Amino acid sequence: MSRYRVCATIFVLLFSLTLVSQVREKETAETRQEKVRDLLEKFNQAYQQKNVEALAQFVAADMTGFAGGKTFSNWEEYRDNFLYPTFSRNLPPSTWEVEKIMTVPEMAWAYTKTSYKSRRQGQAVEADLYQVFVLQKLASASAAKSKSAAPPSADWKIVLVDYSFHAEPLNQPAQPNVQPQGSQPHP
Repeated sequence: MSRYRVCATIFVLLFSLTLVSQVREKETAETRQEKVRDLLEKFNQAYQQKNVEALAQFVAADMTGFAGGKTFSNWEEYRDNFLYPTFSRNLPPSTWEVEKIMTVPEMAWAYTKTSYKSRRQGQAVEADLYQVFVLQKLASASAAKSKSAAPPSADWKIVLVDYSFHAEPLNQPAQPNVQPQGSQPHP
């Protein structure tokens, strides 16, 4: 083999290895976080629009939901027993934000905060809804099938959602922390 062919072969091999390493490096923690954030933003938008069909595309069929003191063991149960009753009521205006996202190649978790200001029994109330999400990346074979016309976040699905609601009356005077005589403070 001539020296030129050896150099050309080495160049082609190095170029191929560079391409392969770049393909592997496309999925970083940042790109995973972008995909998860995109999915959560679309989930929230569909939730605010009360669009159950749109929500269905972001969750796994066997998802688990915790809301209102109840556990829902799949999408249909969650949809029928939580979403439909929730969506039958008017939702007050709100602000929504992603508080934190953590990812590894096959799983992710995130929590979001939705803040509401409304009136309850004539009194101004500020309420925060915290949602914790666990997401799972689909198997690469099914993800490859869905990538043809699907957005980049389509390879992730929500497998668990947990709602925690916290409400406080606005403009309430602070109550002094008075303990009965002889009692011990609780840690």
